[in-house]
Amino acid sequence: MPLVPGVAITNSFREIVDRNTISGVIRAVDAIIIAGSIGAGVVIGTSLCRLIFEWIGG
Repeated sequence: MPLVPGVAITNSFREIVDRNTISGVIRAVDAIIIAGSIGAGVVIGTSLCRLIFEWIGG
């Protein structure tokens, strides 16, 4: 599973242009979910690191 959903977004646009709208929308939603998950993981990881370092540093 790639970390950057650029290929999935490109494939979704290609599917939509080829008039395969259901497949294109499904690929686009999948790419949006992957991008949101990556963003949420970065935010949660950063918040946890700040919390731990503030707790250790006093």
